[in-house]
Amino acid sequence: MLIEYILTHKHYKKKISKIRMSDIQQIFNNISKDGKYATANTLLLTLRTIFNKAIKCGLIENNPTLGIEKHKLQARERRLSYDEMGRFLQVLCGEASVLIRDFALLALYTGAGKSNVLEMEWDNIDFERKIWHIPKTKNGKAQNIPLTDEAMEILQARKLISTSK
Repeated sequence: MLIEYILTHKHYKKKISKIRMSDIQQIFNNISKDGKYATANTLLLTLRTIFNKAIKCGLIENNPTLGIEKHKLQARERRLSYDEMGRFLQVLCGEASVLIRDFALLALYTGAGKSNVLEMEWDNIDFERKIWHIPKTKNGKAQNIPLTDEAMEILQARKLISTSK
């Protein structure tokens, strides 16, 4: 869709050296006026990359996208429906790699981020109290996460076969 928009837009007929910031701004604004802010940002970043490459190739001297600011986007919260969650778990439990399955399920059961799950150490798991202590999260603070029975089952099974700390 993005490339199609670029190719069908009137500015496409211009030589790359003739495209100005006002041309890019007009395209950016046209996409934005329909509320497609993420699409406008993606187009801007794509064009910025194209113009940077053109500079490296000696086709142009300046990048006309540099004065244009991206939209500040609010992060969307997306939750799985019960049907989606059921399907996800069904697919995940059929996963050939036990390691991938356990990783994904631990992330799901704890709500922890990828890096926290990857950096999990046995010393930080309190099996008796069912608590996972994360010494340092992404925001730099320590966090204690209560562990569900399902998370505990995974951790206990992994501990039996583990050779790591």
